[in-house]
This record gives sequence, C-alpha cells and structure tokens, in this order.
Amino acid sequence: MSKLTCVLRWIAVLPAAVGAYCAIQVLVGLASYFNSGMNVDYWSQLICSIAGPYCLVWVGAKISPRHRFATALTLVIVHAVVNILIVTLALVVTKRDLTSLWWPVVCGIAGITASILACMQFRGKGGVAADETTHYEIIANAEK
Repeated sequence: MSKLTCVLRWIAVLPAAVGAYCAIQVLVGLASYFNSGMNVDYWSQLICSIAGPYCLVWVGAKISPRHRFATALTLVIVHAVVNILIVTLALVVTKRDLTSLWWPVVCGIAGITASILACMQFRGKGGVAADETTHYEIIANAEK
C-alpha cells in the first residue's frame, strides 16, 4: 500500500464512519416512516440506536489502514462522550430529572453497547489491512 493511499484512508476514517451512521439513520427512518407514518416508533429509534453506532465503529475501523482496534476503540470513546453530552445537555436545557429522559438513556446505553461489540470484532486481529504487507513479512521475504 502506497503512502498516499495510507494517508487518504486515514483521512477517510471519520467521514466514512459518520456517513455510515447517517445512512443507517436515514434508512431506518424511511422504513419507519413508510411503516407507521409520522407516529413515534420506539422500535425504529432503538434499531437506529444500535445499528448506527455499530456501523460507525465497524466502518471506521475497516477503512483505517492499520491499528484497527485502536481506531475502533477511539470511535467507541467518541461516540460514548457524544451520547453522554447529549443526555447531559437534555437534562440541563429541559431542567427535568433523569427519569423523564429514560428513553434517550436506554437508547444511549444500547448504542454504546453496540459500539463496544463492534470494537471487539477487531481485538486481536493484528489491526493491519489484508492488502498491506507487514514489516515482519518484508523481513521474512528478505531473509529467503
């Protein structure tokens, strides 16, 4: 893999991850709209809360040229921080107690759990893209 390709893939990690998250939100939202109209559909919100973060982490880690587990872990942390900020801001702005925001909390916990599960898929896999030659392979081939 050339250095330019590696740099471009690193640049694409966050936009691709966020794009995957948004695509899931749109697809599930459209499916919910055609299924139930403008009624609030808790199932589609829960599906979005699980599938969106999962795809955010999985796509971001898959795009990265190396250090996939570290990339996935970073995306999990960013997602968790954003979720915590959203619930905190909702508490501050609406001046309600946490019991009135039970559904966003449930969806946030489900999303963080899903993103952690996506991250765990990259644990122990070496973190190197399949088409990238590792330094160990170069050294082994040079010794032959």
